[in-house]
Amino acid sequence: MAEPQVLSTLKRKRSEIENVILTYEKRLTNARRDLSHVSATIQLFVSGTAPGDVKVYQDVHRLFKRGEIVKMCKEA
Repeated sequence: MAEPQVLSTLKRKRSEIENVILTYEKRLTNARRDLSHVSATIQLFVSGTAPGDVKVYQDVHRLFKRGEIVKMCKEA
């Protein structure tokens, strides 16, 4: 015996909603990944002025132009 039309329509709608949920979950995962990358990039540009705020892995040689530190030391 064939399914009633209401039942087949509801099953099709359930399948559509499940597909929409999967799409939203993928987009949410991508958005969370993008947010973590943006947050990490912001942390790279936010640095305090206290000496302890500079991270150990930061390359201080790239903070100054070539010879600029020597020039500042000579002026001091």
